[in-house]
Amino acid sequence: MEYGLIGGRLGHSFSKDIHEKMSGISYNLVELAPDEVEAFLQRREFKGINVTIPYKQTVIPYLDELDESARLAGAVNTIVNRDGRLIGYNTDVDGVEAMAAHACISFEGRRVTILGTGGASKAVAAAARRSGAASVKFASRHPEGEDQVPIDDVTQWMDTDILVNATPTGMSPDTEGIVQDTDLLPFMNGVLDCVYNPLRTNLVIESQWRGIPSEGGLMMLTAQAVKAREHFLGIPYDRALAESIYNEQIRSRRNIVLIGMPSSGKSTVGAMIAARLGREFIDTDDLIIRKAGMSIPEIFAKHGEGAFRSLESDIIAGLAQFQGKVIATGGGAVLNWDNVRRLSQNGRIYLVLRDPEKLTATSDRPLSRDKASLQQLLQEREPVYRSVAEGYICNNTTPEEAVDSFLREFYGEDAVESAETAARKPEQAKGEILHMQAGDAAYDIVIGRGALDDSASYPDLGRKVLVVTDDLVPAQYADRVLKHCPEAWKLTLQHGEEHKNTAALEAIWSELRDHAFSRRDLIIAVGGGVVGDICGFAAASYMRGIDFCNIPTTLLSQLDSSIGGKTAVNFGGVKNLIGAFHHPCRVIIDPDTLGTLSERLYAEGLAEAVKMAATSDAALFTLMENSKDIRADIDRIIPAALRIKKDVVEQDPEEKGLRRVLNFGHTVGHAIEAVSGQFYHGESVAIGMMYMSEEPARSRIKALLERLGLPTRDDCPVEELMEVLSRDKKKTSGGIATVWVSEIGSFEFRTMAEKDIELLIKNHRQQ
Repeated sequence: MEYGLIGGRLGHSFSKDIHEKMSGISYNLVELAPDEVEAFLQRREFKGINVTIPYKQTVIPYLDELDESARLAGAVNTIVNRDGRLIGYNTDVDGVEAMAAHACISFEGRRVTILGTGGASKAVAAAARRSGAASVKFASRHPEGEDQVPIDDVTQWMDTDILVNATPTGMSPDTEGIVQDTDLLPFMNGVLDCVYNPLRTNLVIESQWRGIPSEGGLMMLTAQAVKAREHFLGIPYDRALAESIYNEQIRSRRNIVLIGMPSSGKSTVGAMIAARLGREFIDTDDLIIRKAGMSIPEIFAKHGEGAFRSLESDIIAGLAQFQGKVIATGGGAVLNWDNVRRLSQNGRIYLVLRDPEKLTATSDRPLSRDKASLQQLLQEREPVYRSVAEGYICNNTTPEEAVDSFLREFYGEDAVESAETAARKPEQAKGEILHMQAGDAAYDIVIGRGALDDSASYPDLGRKVLVVTDDLVPAQYADRVLKHCPEAWKLTLQHGEEHKNTAALEAIWSELRDHAFSRRDLIIAVGGGVVGDICGFAAASYMRGIDFCNIPTTLLSQLDSSIGGKTAVNFGGVKNLIGAFHHPCRVIIDPDTLGTLSERLYAEGLAEAVKMAATSDAALFTLMENSKDIRADIDRIIPAALRIKKDVVEQDPEEKGLRRVLNFGHTVGHAIEAVSGQFYHGESVAIGMMYMSEEPARSRIKALLERLGLPTRDDCPVEELMEVLSRDKKKTSGGIATVWVSEIGSFEFRTMAEKDIELLIKNHRQQ
């Protein structure tokens, strides 16, 4: 490694993106445990590194020299290796000054209160003093010394002119926190927050709402990176470059959030903007329908508006940490301030305007079924819309004109064409990229023909890499991966579910140990679900967790096990008994690898697409029903099916609720797979779907499965199936959790007693 960043948790860092775009260098993110810092620095195997929390003070004893900026701040965020001597700098001081200047906040003659006493707070203090602050004090949970006051006793610092948060409060993934209520500090001249992810913390949002000049930490991050480049490469600091990087980061990362009246065109305009910019489009109403398993009118009719608003708020809370999306919200979403706040953290809110006479009342909108109720709704909501909107999109002519006008404002009049061209380049090179944000885990899913041979598809390969495959996977796939890796080894396992065991796990562990893999190194799984599961669990357990990249080469694994973070091995005759949630750092799906699959294996994978479409996407189901050549349509089917699973996993990363929908067909299917000895996993799930569906959906599911060459019946002994079901992981004291489909595109959860499932199986076989 030549350049990079060391710290504790780095999953949400922007530094790699900024440094690589700015300087064209390879920049690595290195997560270290506290007991690893000393050894890392003593090896001195780098040219320059940045340092972030919690090690900005930890590193100081291991350095040979401190620059004046580091001595002034009492903390280090940049280290340069000059001929074996480690020199520490603090470029955060420059970053703080740039952040304040960007918000037009001057420290000169002001009373500054800094929340926190760690390394970042010391850089803030150094910047404030260097800029002529009248006084600087720290608010701490455990104050020590004359310049520190209790953080929970605001009366001791109500004379503050400028408040600066230098704590991690409000930082992703724990974005709900707010370090201080600005209602208590009404006379402040400015608020700064060193946190840059989310783009706006609750503290910044609340301050801006009250008209207080304020700024988040992204400008500080970009300016300190430009200053660090000066120490790394000898290129003088360029303030204009820092502003340019900041603008590019904000533009690419900030969500475009659309609000407005029903029928104003939010979904249409939003989808078109997303397509033009190469972004993912998210409609909150679609997610609500998917989560509830019923239409919006049905939710209102069965559970009332309150239940709908609660679901809506849950969905928006789940979207709060997303970046770079286009999000269309329901008409009433922003009536709840918590929804506004969450959408604002990583988004800019645009009101889609449409003349009242052009708004249309429809039966699928419970609060605007007729013209009169629609106009009444407009009068009630328009003041709220305008109070939270940060921009406007006029949609009175055609959606195309509305989008063109928006893009001119978004990029600038002369930059639209070039910006759209740049946005499309990744799609042309790599197909489609979906971004998964499941709790703390964030990673890209690259989908496209030729992705296996595109070096841009891969995560950082400038480290040791173990490529793991099995003896049934064509050797060319692993060999093509190895060509991208400077330092790599290959391990070939025995194929088959019977070899997904602790012996295979030990083989991987031994290979990692023998080649001295560290926590910073990488496993790449190349193969089907068995290889992915074993590698995922090996990565989760080796040194308490290392990165792994999943390259599924079967359709079943591409649609099912490749994303979601569930890893496991079989033990004691029980499938997936020992495992962990451990998400990959990247998933690469190349449909060209499906060309070597047999017809049976190909059909097995399609069962997963049928499963997800049946529960969650009627349009995808219809596409598959009407397809004249399923292989020709697979490039549309794979991304559509993965979006369903991605949305579910993001809302329920650890299978505590909604994620159970992915088990449709699995309850009886797993038992059939175990007992029959002849059906593959996907085939067993196909049969399992027949047991857990009812008309009118069942006949459509059966017809599609049979058309795809999948079985819909079995003759396994019922008593043997029930013996396996009695050990089902989804079993509770109340029964076994199952997923039912009666209407294509929706589902419901049912907990069934074993005797009822047994009766169900017997009755189904008599039909």
